[in-house]
Amino acid sequence: MARGVIRLKTTTTNDLDRLPRYDVPAGVSPLDLLLADRRASETVGLPVAAPGAG
Repeated sequence: MARGVIRLKTTTTNDLDRLPRYDVPAGVSPLDLLLADRRASETVGLPVAAPGAG
């Protein structure tokens, strides 16, 4: 970002409203929930970006 290599898109409150929300029970890692959601998406054939892609 310092050299202008990465350009960030302007984000509005409307964009933030479209982000998924997760209820995280006490004692559960939010990361574990996100990874489980990703694994579930992979099983139904949804594309997942390869590491380093994009």
